[in-house]
Amino acid sequence: MKQLFYFLALAIAAMLASCSSNEEELWIEANGSGRYESTMDLSGIYPFILMGLNSEPEEEGEEKDPFTKMMEGLLQSESVDTLIRFSDMVARELEKEGKNLDMLLDSLESVDINEAGITEAEKEANLKLFREMTNIQLRMQVKKSESLFKITTINTFDDIAEFKQGGNFMETMMGMDDYAAMGGQSEMMEDVLGAQTQFALSGKTLNVSRRGQDMSDMSEEDKQQLQMVEGMLGDEPYRLTIHFPGKVKKKLNSKYATRVDKETVVIEIPQEDLKNPDMKLDLGIKFKGLK
Repeated sequence: MKQLFYFLALAIAAMLASCSSNEEELWIEANGSGRYESTMDLSGIYPFILMGLNSEPEEEGEEKDPFTKMMEGLLQSESVDTLIRFSDMVARELEKEGKNLDMLLDSLESVDINEAGITEAEKEANLKLFREMTNIQLRMQVKKSESLFKITTINTFDDIAEFKQGGNFMETMMGMDDYAAMGGQSEMMEDVLGAQTQFALSGKTLNVSRRGQDMSDMSEEDKQQLQMVEGMLGDEPYRLTIHFPGKVKKKLNSKYATRVDKETVVIEIPQEDLKNPDMKLDLGIKFKGLK
């Protein structure tokens, strides 16, 4: 099972590196809140995942975590279109121990940094990650007859100024024991996450930045694995659609960006540019509508 889910994680890493068949969409409301969705089409590797599920023997005494058991069931279903809330999964596990999410959050907030051997900044970062993880929703779409397998990550936020995009789903997966045991492979995925699209708000300008993927530090084995999975997933361009609460300034300082209507901007980057380490997207989008 570890090998199977490593292959799945590797496929997602390949998509994050090149955003193959990856579509992102960001909605910003007038009060600064909004929603971010990222859809990864993993249909190209779905048959191989099924082969792995049917051929991989169970390890004696293996105790599967709730996420692994859930994924197994979904992937082997004939047809599924479901929304998964991580907070619900965590809450169910805590309930078995007579606890709840508030109790867990209280315990994290009361951690003594000296006893834990961490800094105050690390403690705050852990708390922030916990809150982000419990806010994540996943839409899983599986249809065996059409070899369809898609994962949509859904993040809602209260303030665009504090919104952080960048592989929350992968961070969650990589925190699990199966992925922590990967060693060097986890480092490869961390390198991949560093090339994700970033957002920053400055006044009424949304800055969107991204760098091409630099694979120079990857081992030849890692490169070959990523290239193999990329070949299965296709070479569609990366596409990001941003919906603003008001009018967007017509002039956009990037060849990758297009204003499709008064309040919507689409960014599209070809695969060859995504894989060029010299590629830089630094786009400032001026808009109206924030209260």
